[in-house]
Amino acid sequence: MGRVGHGIVTALNMPGSRLTGKDFEAAGDCVNTPDCEGADDAPPDGPASTQSETSIAVDSTGQHIVIGFNDFRGFASNPISVSGFKYSDDGGQTFVDGGQLPSPGTDSIGAIKLPQVLGDPDVKYIGGCTFVYSSILIKKFSAATAVETMAVHRSTDCGHTWVGPFEVTAATNPNGLVDAAGEAEDAADKEFMDVDPDSGRVVMSWSNFTPVAAGRVEISTTFSTTSPQRRRRGPRGALWRRPTPTARHRSRGLRATDRATRTSHGRGSPNSSRTTSASRARPTTARRGARR
Repeated sequence: MGRVGHGIVTALNMPGSRLTGKDFEAAGDCVNTPDCEGADDAPPDGPASTQSETSIAVDSTGQHIVIGFNDFRGFASNPISVSGFKYSDDGGQTFVDGGQLPSPGTDSIGAIKLPQVLGDPDVKYIGGCTFVYSSILIKKFSAATAVETMAVHRSTDCGHTWVGPFEVTAATNPNGLVDAAGEAEDAADKEFMDVDPDSGRVVMSWSNFTPVAAGRVEISTTFSTTSPQRRRRGPRGALWRRPTPTARHRSRGLRATDRATRTSHGRGSPNSSRTTSASRARPTTARRGARR
């Protein structure tokens, strides 16, 4: 979904943009890169035909299950939200389609309401009946520009209802660069989350596309300084620690920039980095299959 997000941000940042949620081709026609290399058209049945990139989380009883997925039905909404969810209260025997995660739509550029919730789901169980769900977020960056970052929604009723999006501020243009038009140079994509079972901290990594890095991409990490379960208003932006670039393009190797994080790197791609923590934030290694 990062390519779609880039297309939306590019279109929104064009002077006089009239992009709407139904303009799927303008938003970015190729979704599951690299499967659709060379594809120039939207799926033949339109955006509503696609639900993809599934993430599943289960509570400690095994009875409450939450599923997140890219849900193209949400492209018809304004503001756009394509982070779909379903939940089960009977151990997966039946599921309820909850639709898409909410967005307040309190900002706008022209007729387009922001923020937009743009999929790439990762769902984690925190404890009790609390789940968190991360997505790409398209938010207003200035009066006339938008930026691609990350956000988290939270449910305290086992996935029935959600509040958010709460911006992960550490992922919002972390290198602080803007071009001559005032547009953010960095774009966040392909996030993964985990939860420290001891502290309840949420840990997130993502690909930060930036001109600062050789190859124009770095792997960045952050964590919430307070457990979302213990804070009523959820994982607000102020709770996220400044990002740590753990890996950049192979030609640059790795650099350690935070005392709390050490990384070791094999001979494979930057995505094979292994992170260990010297603080209490020790995320488990469980992760869903690699998303495309």
